[in-house]
Amino acid sequence: MRRMRLAILLLTFLLFAPATAMAATSPVEVGDDFFDPATLSIARGDTVNWHWTGQSSHTVTSRRGQVDRFRSQVQSGPGSRFDYRFDYSGRFRYICKIHPFTMRAVVSVGTPETVKPKIRHARFSRGKVRFRLSERSVVKLTLKRGGHTVKRVSKVFGSGKHALGVGHPRAASYTAVLRATDGWGNRSKAVSVHFTIG
Repeated sequence: MRRMRLAILLLTFLLFAPATAMAATSPVEVGDDFFDPATLSIARGDTVNWHWTGQSSHTVTSRRGQVDRFRSQVQSGPGSRFDYRFDYSGRFRYICKIHPFTMRAVVSVGTPETVKPKIRHARFSRGKVRFRLSERSVVKLTLKRGGHTVKRVSKVFGSGKHALGVGHPRAASYTAVLRATDGWGNRSKAVSVHFTIG
């Protein structure tokens, strides 16, 4: 029995060791009003290590509307650091929240692609717009009544079946327009769902 456990342990180590060894860490300097490098390309599963070299306070904060989000605390001085592992492919823009106009940078994860995400089987049921999504994306729902926008919602979803609630709108006819944007900025076709709340 003991030999069997040792054999399983060794097999588990051999299966997972190569994947762990392939992951890398890439450094980015957080200086006073700059990120260096400002453009970085890494593989999926790699980690970025931001290390502060300046004296002023800065953050590392991902921009909104992306399929991955990350943010550091406000930090200053050498020795401060923030690590983040990127598990999703895409182009991720980030800023310093304190200096958003001068401190901007990008991390590209994986190989760029041009395949657009797809939204399928969209329908309204029990107060939610339900749909199937082809890949991890930011899905935006715009709810319209008589040509006027009454609500906007956006959320990050992985591939598979999902639903977005429309709240409690008054009795009327509505159109919900769904659109998905993947990590590389590829946008799906707009999908419309018409329904009446009576």
